[in-house]
Amino acid sequence: MAMGWIFGIWWGWALSTNLVTVVLGLWPRRRVRPADAAPPISILVPIKGADPAIAANLEALFAQDYPQFEIVFALAETDDRSDTGIGQSQGR
Repeated sequence: MAMGWIFGIWWGWALSTNLVTVVLGLWPRRRVRPADAAPPISILVPIKGADPAIAANLEALFAQDYPQFEIVFALAETDDRSDTGIGQSQGR
């Protein structure tokens, strides 16, 4: 019988604590994104060796009209010379 009272008191305390946090706005809520808003994206561009069309490809990537995006470049090797073309295109 005593366990029933202890459980009832604990349950009432837990319920009232949760209700107070919801009413006072202390409960963390998810941000609601508008239905027409596009989610942010990441574009991964693998780079290896000298690509003759890299300048045109980079210009097309940088000229996107998507609202929120990031471009991540992944070089195959640290001594690859194609990273200089990336820096020149990014500066424009």
